[in-house]
Amino acid sequence: MRRINWMLVLVLATLTLGIAPGAKAQRWDWNRDASEAQFRSFDVFMHNHPWIARKLWEKPQRVNSRDFLNDNKELRQWLEDHPAAARAFHADPYGFMERERFLMRREGRY
Repeated sequence: MRRINWMLVLVLATLTLGIAPGAKAQRWDWNRDASEAQFRSFDVFMHNHPWIARKLWEKPQRVNSRDFLNDNKELRQWLEDHPAAARAFHADPYGFMERERFLMRREGRY
């Protein structure tokens, strides 16, 4: 019985250690991957394109939709002009939009 408990602990520890690096790899570093200047540029873009902004706030993963990008060439161009921000946005659309929300709150616009 005791041997089974140790085996269970060993299996759980192995799974935990195996999952943690994968979860960490999916997160992106705002400071490294997309600078605050790029977020400010995105903020200006969103202000100037309210229809796109509304659609991205509703469903951030639209940034990964080929159809959405084809229909919104301005967004596609902005992403091409800001490759670090584009990588961060594609990797974690909700996190990217939360970072945008954080900047808006900090500046008292949300």
